[in-house]
Amino acid sequence: MVDVEYPIQADREAEEALIACCLADDTAPARVLAVVGPGDMVTDPARQAFERIAGCVADGRPVAMNTVAGGDVTVRWLGDLMRNTAALTAAGTVDYWAQFVARAAASRRVLQLAHGAMGAVLGGEDAGEVAARLVESLRETSARRAARTRMLEEIVSDGGWEAMDRWMADPRALAGPATGIHHLDVYLGGLGSGRVITLGADTGVGKSLFVQQLVRTCGEALVPVHLVSTEMSELEVLSRLAFQEAGWDKLTATRRGHVRDSERDSLLDGLDRLARRPVAVTELRGMGIDALEAEVHRVRETIGTRVLVLDLLNGLPTVGDNRAQGIAVNTNRIKQLAEREQLCVVQTAHINRDSAKGLGELGLHSFRDSGAIEQDSDQVGILVPVDSTGARLPRQEVTALVSGGQSVEVAVVICKNRHGPEGIVRTRLSWAHGGRFYPVDAA
Repeated sequence: MVDVEYPIQADREAEEALIACCLADDTAPARVLAVVGPGDMVTDPARQAFERIAGCVADGRPVAMNTVAGGDVTVRWLGDLMRNTAALTAAGTVDYWAQFVARAAASRRVLQLAHGAMGAVLGGEDAGEVAARLVESLRETSARRAARTRMLEEIVSDGGWEAMDRWMADPRALAGPATGIHHLDVYLGGLGSGRVITLGADTGVGKSLFVQQLVRTCGEALVPVHLVSTEMSELEVLSRLAFQEAGWDKLTATRRGHVRDSERDSLLDGLDRLARRPVAVTELRGMGIDALEAEVHRVRETIGTRVLVLDLLNGLPTVGDNRAQGIAVNTNRIKQLAEREQLCVVQTAHINRDSAKGLGELGLHSFRDSGAIEQDSDQVGILVPVDSTGARLPRQEVTALVSGGQSVEVAVVICKNRHGPEGIVRTRLSWAHGGRFYPVDAA
């Protein structure tokens, strides 16, 4: 998609007025953040100032000159804003400037979508398919800027009736791309745009394999997907995907000391298939949330990303007074990122030590470092190795099964679901097939 940027004077004045409003009125930051996202600001240093304001709100810190200043956002620049922007406390000023900035951002997005559609048609894509995508994207853009408070009568007449009618015509239709595991799709409703789905597990249970299979499934369906790894290199990710695709275990050949011709052929064929899929891989080791947001936006503009996989949330560097506070900032910004870029974000996270040892039941309290992980997630699942009766398997038994080349039954416990019921989905992890997950009744 072609970048369309036009930081005209009206944009600059509106964004600077919005920053001044946030400094002059204690109630303004929360009201502004309900309408404007960090990606909506395009002029500097107002954009950096707004990101700092959003960080202050997320951290519970006051929005003031000393908390907003830093880098290109100088105290002198902030002081000039306060002196030169008139009528900051007048009734309706905050809402006026917030809506102005939001409308300008929506206009830029419409232009970007139109340019992208034009480029796709000129590039040889089917015009009807491009038009359908454009209409859906414009509908999403409009929905992002819909009024926050409306009467039910207006909601019913403005799309509510049609939405219910579409659902009744096909109750099994998903809100986004499929995960590849039918029973999981029944609970989640697919990988819906704007959602954050968090998958937690103890180390070694297979959460990275699980989301890597999801990446492979999306790619196979030609759904543009972006995998960001905070721990693995791009070659490590490729190796995992390749053996999943080929369907055989790397460890088996390592123990044997050679690769059979049939294995070699299947691995090379798998690499060829993977290379033709719309999958992007980013190594993010050591880089923080700012780098993540920038790269996700760039890749989305390039390939039209619909699903973002972040493996692993705990590997993302944090800022703040403590680890929990830093993760809270990251999860809040990831949620904003999902809504702003209209992506489904699927992220993995560690569970805490007590939960990993099996002390008490697994649930929303099980995540390591921060309670904000579940708070900012729309849907949460925890991967648990179980035996044939559904009882949890100790780690040493899981290790023994894996070492013996046997499959492991893994239950996905859905303990939070804003878009449906909670429940348990049973899968089987087959190491002999390169680390693939199967529905338990089809493994």
